[in-house]
Amino acid sequence: MRPKTRSLRWIVGGLLAVAVAASGFAGSLDPPGPPAPTMKTLLEVEPRIPIEWLPGSATAMHVITAPGSYVLTGNIVGTGDVAAIEVASDNVTLDLNGFALIAEGGGAASAIDFPAEQHSIAIRNGTIKGWGAHAIRGWNCKDCQVSHILATDIGATMIQLGESATVSECTVGNGSFTGIQVSAGSLIKDCVAIWCGQGFELSGENFAIVRSVARYNQGHGILLQGSGLVEDCVSEGNQIGILTANAARLVRNTVSDNLVFGILVGGFHNLVTDNLVNGNTAAGVKILPPLSGVVLARNQFVGNGIGVEVQDTGGNLIVGNTASGNGIDFNASPPNALGEVHDFTGGGAISLTAPWANLRY
Repeated sequence: MRPKTRSLRWIVGGLLAVAVAASGFAGSLDPPGPPAPTMKTLLEVEPRIPIEWLPGSATAMHVITAPGSYVLTGNIVGTGDVAAIEVASDNVTLDLNGFALIAEGGGAASAIDFPAEQHSIAIRNGTIKGWGAHAIRGWNCKDCQVSHILATDIGATMIQLGESATVSECTVGNGSFTGIQVSAGSLIKDCVAIWCGQGFELSGENFAIVRSVARYNQGHGILLQGSGLVEDCVSEGNQIGILTANAARLVRNTVSDNLVFGILVGGFHNLVTDNLVNGNTAAGVKILPPLSGVVLARNQFVGNGIGVEVQDTGGNLIVGNTASGNGIDFNASPPNALGEVHDFTGGGAISLTAPWANLRY
């Protein structure tokens, strides 16, 4: 029994020695100071500056004076006597965050204003309503993007931007002036303009409007003030569906039920192809004198007062089109080049050898 007792004493002594040694390395249990905060600031979690934090001026409720990302955290309601937001810096992203800029006092200011030239601005995602001037007065805004904006009940041009702008997925309506206006090198895509003075206005050179809709505007649905592209658009129920200038290209558009002309060619060297032009009161397409160099090809003219009207001018080419139910299908006088018109209103087999023929059916 003695050897076992001696071994037990050695084991107990060893454990006590280990415990004493470990206690020497544990350190003090007293805290070194008060606990430090572990919460992140709002700007660390969401690195965007709330617009409501910004001071105003004599001309605006809030003024952006530095590059950065800004966000609306609630509706801004003003009298309209001064702008809601003034942008006085380049390199700004402004997210309306689903909220609205609303004017209720009948003033003559714009909702978002650019008093001087600015570059690289993005504005998106919100509603602008009731302002006496513009929703976005951005003629001084170059290289800018506007997207997902709904603008309504605006006293002047609703969205107005300078050169090299992109306007996408915006809807503008219920105003007496232009819905969306841009300058040279700009792109309008996937937008709607309804019940405006005129729908879209593009000026300068080398612009494009694609997949957009102009409906029931008091003047032009789409007004071109220079050379550019109109593609896959709809222009319906306006005074004039599309009015062109020099070197315009109109491709795969639907131009219908406009009160005067569907397409009014107002410039030299236009290319008008693969469009559906129907139900326009005076004419589907009219080429104004003394214009020349216009090509009308592979279009379909249905139910217009006149399908194609080309009078008192020459040097235009009209080939490969189809026409049905117009008061007059092709009213084109020499020296224009009109492909031979073949009449199939009574039906029958089509076995033409002339690839440039126009067809009446």
